Amino acid sequence: MKACLSEVSEFITDGTHGSPERTEKGIPVLSAQNVTGGTLTYSTSRYTSEDEYQAFKKRLDITIGDVLLTIVGSIGRAAVISKNKPAVFQRSVAVIRPKPKDLDSRYLLHLFHSQFFQSELYRNSNQSSQAGVYLGRLGSIEIPLPPMEEQQRIAKILDKTTQISQLQKRSMSNLVLLKQAIFRDEITNKSSESYSPLSDYLTFITSGGRGWSRYYSEKGSKFIRSGDIRENKIIQNDAQYVQPPNNAEAKRTCIHEGDVLLTITGSRIGRVAYATSEDAGSFISQHVAIIRLDREKAIPSFVSFFLSMQDGGQIQIKKSQYGQTKPGLNFEQIRKFSIPKLSLDDQLKVMKKISAAEKILDAHSLQSNKINEALASLTASAFSPNTQT
Repeated sequence: MKACLSEVSEFITDGTHGSPERTEKGIPVLSAQNVTGGTLTYSTSRYTSEDEYQAFKKRLDITIGDVLLTIVGSIGRAAVISKNKPAVFQRSVAVIRPKPKDLDSRYLLHLFHSQFFQSELYRNSNQSSQAGVYLGRLGSIEIPLPPMEEQQRIAKILDKTTQISQLQKRSMSNLVLLKQAIFRDEITNKSSESYSPLSDYLTFITSGGRGWSRYYSEKGSKFIRSGDIRENKIIQNDAQYVQPPNNAEAKRTCIHEGDVLLTITGSRIGRVAYATSEDAGSFISQHVAIIRLDREKAIPSFVSFFLSMQDGGQIQIKKSQYGQTKPGLNFEQIRKFSIPKLSLDDQLKVMKKISAAEKILDAHSLQSNKINEALASLTASAFSPNTQT
């Protein structure tokens, strides 16, 4: 069975189209930014008065079980109201009140997050400079509507799977923090907080050149761009290849095993990873720097990990950006980065502990991927347009 969303909703409306009076404290004013990860957050810097809230409440008295959907800008995020807490919503959020006998709120939440509904939402959106969905078109979208008992069964299964997925994500976040804590404690114990400039460990530093797009090809050597550099890893889900020229430029920008790669321009500035044997022979874009270390003084994984830490290399990178209109790092700034002064043996001992933690994190990551795949499969199956009663 199918039905238009409007047919199984008591109403579909949106938040205020006006600009609520601003106050330092009072009633929170919420927008699409507050709807994320299937939940509603009340954290905001915008507040309004009790009078404004009462005026809003006369038009829209939000209650437990109402479903929120972002309909302006980043469209398609949803949440269910779980507690009666005063708030004024802006027009970027739609409020849908399901008919209790026809439509379950939790079922609708998961439906909104399904690929089926996201595609329908996009198809019915106004793709101008800022994406948006008119309420009338939202209400006209046909949704699969099994019996209430089946809706609640589906919602219960997806609630549980989503909860497991979220717990897995939190566990992974804690493991990342644990790695950093281990590193921080180890360098404090071993170095007595003694640091040296990165220049003391360098043998070579350079960055990629312009114009490599003319060497793009379907096969050849890998070409590392800023987006390929993640947290201490080079990940190329959509690898770019080049047929490099036989010249000095190519020789200068060719990656060696153990090179530390650092993004030095653009919005991804500060990403860092070290090159493995699989990355050797690749080439870099103009947004990436090669930091080649004296291997008798520094272990690449140690330097890379330190530069990736928020209170290690990242805070130094941010300070280097202060006052600049266009984000960028030059070689002189990189050479001045302070690096913990540890012997090679101590660096190796630190990284063995980090490696052990990373193996646990990789196992959790694999498990998380399986859970997410299962959740996606369950959601797709539950909300297929061909769902039968």
